[in-house]
Amino acid sequence: MNRTAELCPVRPRLAFRVGVTGTRRLPEGALPRVQAQVRAVLELVRDEVAAAGQRPEARAVYAEGHLGPLRPWLRVLSPLAKGADQLGARTALDLGFELAVALPFAQDDYERTSKDEPGSIGEFRNLLLRASDGADASSPRIVTLDGSCGEDAALSYQAVSRLVVRNCDLLVAIWDGGAGRGAGGTADTVGFAAAFGQPVWWIDPAGAREPILIEAASHLRWRERARQGAAAADALRDRIRRLTVPPGAHHSHGHGVLGRMAAARPGPRATGPLQEFLQERTQAPGWFGRVFAASGDCVLRAAAWAGRVRDRRLRQPDESGAAPRPPLGADPVGTAWDAAYAAPNALASAYAARYRSTYTLVVLLAALALLLATAALDAKGFGKPALTLAELVLLAAIAGLVVVSGRRRWHERWIAYRLVAELCRKQGALALLGWALPDWSGGRAAGADDPADEGGHALWAGWYVDAVARALPLPRGALSGPRLDAVRDRVLHTLLDEQRAYHLDRARRCRAASRGLAGMGEALFFATVALVAVKMLLLVLHAAPGTAQALGQAAVLLATPSAAFAALRAYAELDLLAEQSGTMANLLGAAEARIRDMPADRPLVSQEIGREVAELADAMLHDVEGWARLFQ
Repeated sequence: MNRTAELCPVRPRLAFRVGVTGTRRLPEGALPRVQAQVRAVLELVRDEVAAAGQRPEARAVYAEGHLGPLRPWLRVLSPLAKGADQLGARTALDLGFELAVALPFAQDDYERTSKDEPGSIGEFRNLLLRASDGADASSPRIVTLDGSCGEDAALSYQAVSRLVVRNCDLLVAIWDGGAGRGAGGTADTVGFAAAFGQPVWWIDPAGAREPILIEAASHLRWRERARQGAAAADALRDRIRRLTVPPGAHHSHGHGVLGRMAAARPGPRATGPLQEFLQERTQAPGWFGRVFAASGDCVLRAAAWAGRVRDRRLRQPDESGAAPRPPLGADPVGTAWDAAYAAPNALASAYAARYRSTYTLVVLLAALALLLATAALDAKGFGKPALTLAELVLLAAIAGLVVVSGRRRWHERWIAYRLVAELCRKQGALALLGWALPDWSGGRAAGADDPADEGGHALWAGWYVDAVARALPLPRGALSGPRLDAVRDRVLHTLLDEQRAYHLDRARRCRAASRGLAGMGEALFFATVALVAVKMLLLVLHAAPGTAQALGQAAVLLATPSAAFAALRAYAELDLLAEQSGTMANLLGAAEARIRDMPADRPLVSQEIGREVAELADAMLHDVEGWARLFQ
């Protein structure tokens, strides 16, 4: 019986993106040599990505991999300015790449700025038409920023060049190595790419040096340390493999006896955590799963209720309900990121419920086992072995819960899938504006250790989200006017309103649960103190020995749940979570006010929104990382 429709993680398409930047004026006689060098690096990219599609581990991850070798989706992104931009676009099209175009402002204004360059406008229009080949004629692969060719022209050129950098996996720069013309020039673009973490294939139009691979910002200052020629080509091949070939198998390392039991498996695991994630399916749990998840959650819910009863100031409206997302038309970028977010979000919630229920039940079963052990001390006849056997069963249940939780990696999957979901949420909001997060798989691309080792979930999660981003198109059309208003409303809703409501609600619930657990623990503690004091008085007076013994047993019974409540409160780190959420809610509220206050009729408002969202996304991901470290 199908209880609900399944959600499956999105399998990305094997893709690779190349950006082009460079000088508008190539030296006389340099065109054939530069074109040959551009063609050589694009052929290297084409052949290496195609080789990745032949590998079994790639077919296990990418879409349509079961059909055999994958056909990669190769794209070149260019503003189509005269010179290097147009040369790179033409060469890529000849090699089977698809062309996408980014313009700093409206096409008419863009052409007006090039009217003094003979032949450039005709070539620009021809290439622009080829950005529509194979696409809907009403929606060519062109994104136009809300820049201006007036006093903001330099900033507009800078904005479009940075859009190219953020949305490519390799930047081909035809550059003489000089300081250039400032904002928006080639030197500025290459510097931003190096700081952003994108590799740059530097071709010197004068032919004074072999092509150089810039992999770090320091390579621009100490250029002799950058690899060039054959060494650069080998390094680029290695980087392309790391970007396109998925992470390998995962090896769990258990700690202690129970940890080693949880990590032990009948045979070696041939698949890594990424492959396991892509095989996940979300569906409503059966009755046992629902009871198990509810059994752990109900304790904290009861504690939260007790906390609200204890402190009525915590009674405030539930702000977790969010309004439906504002419409954005049939936008393929937003729809695709919504689909990528849905499955990891649902999976993370499911594994979180299982893990939280495990540690809650372990604490409660431990407290019950202690009560049974205490009762067995004074039991008579058949009661002593019966209580001892029950205690042994509870201890075995504790060990079983720990082993099952570790073997099925509920905690690890919860953390990793939550990170995937949050990366998708942030990337989805930024992608609507043509922005992107830095490459989260960059550590692996630089030769990091096995990303599946303990604590390495960020690497495979980042690799997956980068692969999804690589396989999605840029937004199309003009990022101005009503469309920009719709994008801003959607970003405000998905990244700010929803998250602020979530953090306000989590802070409220965590504070209430913390107060509730503390209150119940304190009440039982002071009741225990009172019983022990009365018992002491009876012993000093040599009165009612039976009553004194009963009071001692009652004190033990009360002290055990008191300790259990204290353990739950400490393990869940409720106060710290409440503080984190309170800080994030304030940060989100301030960012929302700034974004709403931005005038819609000014040039480059999309870039100001993008900058604000990027800074906010970075802060939110640091919050997720800190939360993950806390629970590790």
